[in-house]
Amino acid sequence: MKLQIYFLFFFFLGIQSAEAQHTRLSFQLARLGMNKARSAEQVYVLIKGDPAQIHAALDACGGSYLYNIGTITSAGIKAGMLNKLASAKGVDRIEAGSIRLHPLNDTMVYLTRVNLVHQGFAPLPHGYDGKGIVCGFIDTGIDYTHGDFKDSLGHSRIKYIWDQTMPSASNTPQPFNYGTTYK
Repeated sequence: MKLQIYFLFFFFLGIQSAEAQHTRLSFQLARLGMNKARSAEQVYVLIKGDPAQIHAALDACGGSYLYNIGTITSAGIKAGMLNKLASAKGVDRIEAGSIRLHPLNDTMVYLTRVNLVHQGFAPLPHGYDGKGIVCGFIDTGIDYTHGDFKDSLGHSRIKYIWDQTMPSASNTPQPFNYGTTYK
């Protein structure tokens, strides 16, 4: 009897480990993909594999490509499409990739000791609050509606945006002759 129980235990253990080796979805995502009630839920995932094939598979599954670094692609997809994506050519592995970001506006003032700069502690001759300072950023995009870029009245604190991907227009900055500026 004990021998039969051990056999069944190792048999089922062998089946489960064989399935785990061949699956491309993490356990958490596999369970989510089977949950019909949550099939329309948007999930964010990290996908290992060929980026070009993954991009095509995401298009076929209605997913959204976010970015990739090397062989890792970040994407958003409906939970009900996870199994289809996992079976696509070029996909080696899919892991949950949700990042829960939250602003650290209040704690960063303290942690970076900006409050001491505001108050003008020695060796500073007086306090500095950032008034009159203009910063320039070179980036691939900006969320100009974000609260960090608005003043206390809700008006934008952004002076200009120069979209260098746009064709020349009447508001093309000179002498560059390309792009479009927005005030």
